[in-house]
Amino acid sequence: MNIVIIHQLPIIQNELRLYITQKLPFSNISCYNSFSNCNIDVFNKKDILIMNIEEKNFKLLSDMKMLQYRGVRVIAWLQSNHELTIRYYLKGRFIGYFLNEINYTVISNSLQNITNDIPYLQPNLASVLLNEYINYEEECEIKPNPSLSKRELEVLKLIATGFNNEKVAETLFLSESTVKNHVSSILRKLDVPDRTSAVIKALKNKWIMLQL
Repeated sequence: MNIVIIHQLPIIQNELRLYITQKLPFSNISCYNSFSNCNIDVFNKKDILIMNIEEKNFKLLSDMKMLQYRGVRVIAWLQSNHELTIRYYLKGRFIGYFLNEINYTVISNSLQNITNDIPYLQPNLASVLLNEYINYEEECEIKPNPSLSKRELEVLKLIATGFNNEKVAETLFLSESTVKNHVSSILRKLDVPDRTSAVIKALKNKWIMLQL
């Protein structure tokens, strides 16, 4: 199993590497100071990414979600106490969340959970998650369009987040021609002329929700 740590401070990278090696001695650990320096093609299903995050970043969130679609277990290590930033990344529904400085107890508990595919939320994030859940429950229940297949809904959701056909194909492990066929089918079933109109119609009718 590969574990990738992304943090801008080498001292934190080394400290985490040493501790995780003690907990998971057979894992292969690599460290980077930014996500842009990390080749996402090295990730395999069930690998773990610990991603240090300082502020809202749409491209970073999209890249993390793409890895999650591939089966990578993503841990968001949030450095901001700002509730809007925390809520922004909670929408990614990643398998793990840290907030600010973390201690060995947090690391130990999280790794025990996450290596067994059990989500982990650092306790001091619970109140923000509760507020997010309440807000979600207050929204109207999503009623997917019955004419769209499960795969077509997946494609439409990714289009709504800004993915082009190439990125949708890469995320869902499909060929671009298959994605184009799905898009054509979506436009035909929703009776709309283009992708933008499809997204607008789906959002208006609450067939999908836009994940920022």
